[in-house]
Amino acid sequence: MAEELALLGIEDEIADAPREADIDEDVYVIWADNLPIWQMFRRLQNKWNFVAMPDNELIMTGIPYPNIEGMLRTSQGVKKKDWPGIIADIEAMEDAALTGFNEAVVARRKEKQRERERQAAAARRQ
Repeated sequence: MAEELALLGIEDEIADAPREADIDEDVYVIWADNLPIWQMFRRLQNKWNFVAMPDNELIMTGIPYPNIEGMLRTSQGVKKKDWPGIIADIEAMEDAALTGFNEAVVARRKEKQRERERQAAAARRQ
C-alpha cells in the first residue's frame, strides 16, 4: 500500500501511520516532560484514602498530604523548591482520578438502587 501512496506523493511516515482502527484504546502516551510526575503519581498508588459505605462501596477521598510529602522527601534528585509545582501536578491528576473513580461508584450505587426498586415493584405485583 505504501508504494501506491508514494505514487500519489504521500510520504512513507504518513502511509505507515496507524489507522484509527489499529489503535488500541487502552494505550496512553505520556509526554517526556510529564513522565517524572507520572512516575511520582504511580508511587502514590497505594496511599489513597477510602471511605467504606454501608452498601460495601468504597468512596475514594484522596491522597493524604503527608504521603505526598513523604514520597517527595524520599525521591532522589527532587529539590524542595520544586515541591509546590510537583504537588500541584499531582493534585491535578488526583482530582481527575477522584472524578473518574467516584463517578463509577455513583453509577453502580444508582444501578443497585434501581434493581432494588424493580425487585420491590415485582414483589408488590405478586
